[in-house]
Amino acid sequence: MDKEVECGVKLRLDIFNTYWNILKRNYQDTQHTEEDYKIYYSIFREYEEKDFIKAVKLVLKYQSFFPRINEIVKFLPKIDDVNLENENIPKWMNQTLNPIEPSEEEKKNIEGIISGLVDEK
Repeated sequence: MDKEVECGVKLRLDIFNTYWNILKRNYQDTQHTEEDYKIYYSIFREYEEKDFIKAVKLVLKYQSFFPRINEIVKFLPKIDDVNLENENIPKWMNQTLNPIEPSEEEKKNIEGIISGLVDEK
C-alpha cells in the first residue's frame, strides 16, 4: 500500500479514503458521518501523504479510540498555517480601500431611492 505513495505529494482523496476506512474498521466506528469525512479531509489534504500515513499508523498504534482531528495532527509535522490560509486569498483582499464620499447630488438621489422604497411598503 505504501508503495503507491509519492514523496512530496499532497494527500490525495483515494489515499485519504483508504486510511479513513482503516480507522473506521480498526475502531469499529459507526458514529462518524459523511460530513465528518469531508471535514477531516479538508484539513488533512494540505499535508503530504507520507506524513499523513505515518500519523495514522501512530494513532492506530497508541490510541484506543477513534481519533479526533487534533489527535492525528499531533503526529504530523508543523505546517505554516498563516501561509496556508493566505494561499487561497485573492491579492486584492489585502489592499487598503479608500472610501469615496458621495456628492450632494448623489446623496439626494440615494435619499430619493430610499424614500421610494419605504413609501412602497
